[in-house]
Amino acid sequence: MGKLRSIVTSRKFNLALPWIAGLVLAIGVAAFVQSRTDTGSPKETFEQGKPTDLSKQPKSVPVPQEARKAAVTFLQTAVARKNLAKAWTVAGPGIRGGQTRKSWLRGEISVVPYPGESMDKAPIKVDWSYHDSVGLSIALLPKKGSTEKPQVFNMELKKAGTRWVVDSWVPYAPPAVPADLK
Repeated sequence: MGKLRSIVTSRKFNLALPWIAGLVLAIGVAAFVQSRTDTGSPKETFEQGKPTDLSKQPKSVPVPQEARKAAVTFLQTAVARKNLAKAWTVAGPGIRGGQTRKSWLRGEISVVPYPGESMDKAPIKVDWSYHDSVGLSIALLPKKGSTEKPQVFNMELKKAGTRWVVDSWVPYAPPAVPADLK
């Protein structure tokens, strides 16, 4: 501690201190200016001279009949675990996840199941529908007397060439709401 005190109180250090402070300040100012200056390439625009509005969404379209058929087929096959060969034809890459058809047919699939024999109704709400993508919320409701609980799933269908496939199937779990809001 004594040696550090002698360095800090030395005449040479005290004479160099304003220069050190000035150098640190200059480096800080240069770093600040550089971080605030855009030196990258100009932003990509689709029409020269006109700004591009990236906030616009694609135009909504009615849900194509082929997409509806793919969704129903997926529910009746992959979700119900019946006719997995047919389910393979409507499963997209997001569902298959690199899985082989052979392992799919063994039933080793990454689709959250819901027993078909206990499924009574499946009300569907369209979340979005564009020319190449459809998002649905599907409520799977059990038959009367079934021990299954109702469950809501989110499904995304994508156009793959000329056909529609299910690319995502996930259970919807809303956040818990406290019963006692005192």
